Amino acid sequence: MEKRIIEVVKDRQAEYVLELILDNTKCSRIEGLDCFANLEVLSLNGCGLATLDGFPSLPRLSRLELADNRLKDGLADLAKAGLSNLKHLNLAGNTKFDDLEQLTPMAQLGLRSLDLYQCGVTKLENYRAESFKMIPSLKYLDGTDMNGNEEDEDEDEGEDEEGTEAEELDDEFTQDEEDPDEEDEDAAVASKGDDNDDDTEGSEVPLDYLLKEEGLTEDEADDDDFDDHKSMGASEDDEYDEDIKNDESPLKKARVADDSHHWPC
Repeated sequence: MEKRIIEVVKDRQAEYVLELILDNTKCSRIEGLDCFANLEVLSLNGCGLATLDGFPSLPRLSRLELADNRLKDGLADLAKAGLSNLKHLNLAGNTKFDDLEQLTPMAQLGLRSLDLYQCGVTKLENYRAESFKMIPSLKYLDGTDMNGNEEDEDEDEGEDEEGTEAEELDDEFTQDEEDPDEEDEDAAVASKGDDNDDDTEGSEVPLDYLLKEEGLTEDEADDDDFDDHKSMGASEDDEYDEDIKNDESPLKKARVADDSHHWPC
């Protein structure tokens, strides 16, 4: 079986293998599947299996095909393997399943669909009624429900998708719960920003307060500003006149010389 697994899987890593079809791989027992923890579909139809002893733990396995083998017991080994997600089990053609007691361990699997077509147990009186009673989670037996309605494969796919979406939502919710530190950090930053705003507002001194300290009203302050500006302008004019008087440039000397020389009429 291990050689066949290598041929089917090829260069894929075991963790990425979700479906494994090993039909007609001749072997008496199951081996080499322990590393395929994410496997969702496993098909071992017509392999000649005589036992399920040592069935691997595959927690994500939802569909298991074991039709046309030589099984007569071993369903307890499936229950021990912890197949908590198993919904569809096909045991059709295993003719040695001829007693309802052999099916008892399947009550622990939470199966939704079970196929026992051409198994010896199907010849027993009240076989269907007793099977539904024995496995409370069972909705379809040999392809039909208690009322004879055929199994809707689209309905099965829809339920699988809903289950996947529910798991994703749970993961997102769990992730949100695991990040309280980020929320606390954001709150701390926001609080610090509010404190800075308060400090800035507090540093502004009202105009009324400043005027009060100087003993002035707003109008008096405006008059003082105007007088200061006017005084500054007058001072600048005086400085300009003084500069003109002290000007010793050649142009000024020429003008003075002209003024002192009188030409005859």
